[in-house]
Amino acid sequence: MRLRNHLYQSINQYFQDQGFLHVHTPVLTSNDCEGGGQVFKITTSTANVASNPTGLESSTGERFQSGEYFDKPVYLTVSGQLHLEAVTNGVAKVYTFNPAFRAEKGRTRRHLSEFWMLEAEVAFIQDIHQLLDIMEDLVKHLIKSLLSSQVDDLKAYARAAKISDRSEVLESILENRFKRITFSEACDLIKTNEALNPVLEDFNREHELFLCEKLGGPVFVYNWPKVAKPFYMRQCEEDGDLVSSVDLLVPGVGELCGGGLREFNYSELEDRIGGSVELEWYLDIRQKGSAPTGGFGLGFERLIQWLVGVENIKDTIPFYRSSHECQL
Repeated sequence: MRLRNHLYQSINQYFQDQGFLHVHTPVLTSNDCEGGGQVFKITTSTANVASNPTGLESSTGERFQSGEYFDKPVYLTVSGQLHLEAVTNGVAKVYTFNPAFRAEKGRTRRHLSEFWMLEAEVAFIQDIHQLLDIMEDLVKHLIKSLLSSQVDDLKAYARAAKISDRSEVLESILENRFKRITFSEACDLIKTNEALNPVLEDFNREHELFLCEKLGGPVFVYNWPKVAKPFYMRQCEEDGDLVSSVDLLVPGVGELCGGGLREFNYSELEDRIGGSVELEWYLDIRQKGSAPTGGFGLGFERLIQWLVGVENIKDTIPFYRSSHECQL
């Protein structure tokens, strides 16, 4: 609990010191930011399907009951990114630190239905490596902060969990730059290990952990296939089949951060959205003189899991929520 509290405070302090504005983005939203469909739909306890047998149809074509609270399907957020982008065009550097929700059925030591997400957006970014610099600087700031005042708690947890002291591991991370490789280069490395399944559109966890082990620490993988990433990622100038997207992979956990440059070409974005009424406002921003932006999201519980050495992600949050488990 003390380590979680310290990291939470350190994250906020970092962004405040860097001139970012904290924005409270909505927890209730009418869009699925990542398009994965693993969202919790909002309804009221008084909505009686039996008394409303005739389903209405929303502007997106989804059917919902007339007894529901909103006049359209509304969900618990999986990300505040799209709302942050809207604010970025007026403020330039913004971040949010909110709970997020994902209706994933996994019941492993790696899954949570409710978790906390740090998300940041910056205007006037043209090079993906500018974003990588911010991400690496943030992570190293947090490590330095832990080592400066929380070593006793790190050691106490290590003794209780019967794991090796994390202090030396964290110190070694500070000594070197994070590795940076393209998706194509990462695939070539994975091919050298015959025990791993071939890469399709994305990496599985075994691929991610192998890359960290092979390269000896955290790894940025950037310039991904367009088909593997969400609609808002900016197309690479040198290859139209790639987008300027990045994943930060860390040992023992896999993906810690995901981000990239945001597409600001109106026509390109319009083609990808495909006429979605719920995203008209997002598309409309591109017609009002928007700046090129970039940003990333970091899973807070995964951060704690990696830095502290926690095996089960459910142990990183006081009251965990996962599939079929919601006590208290």
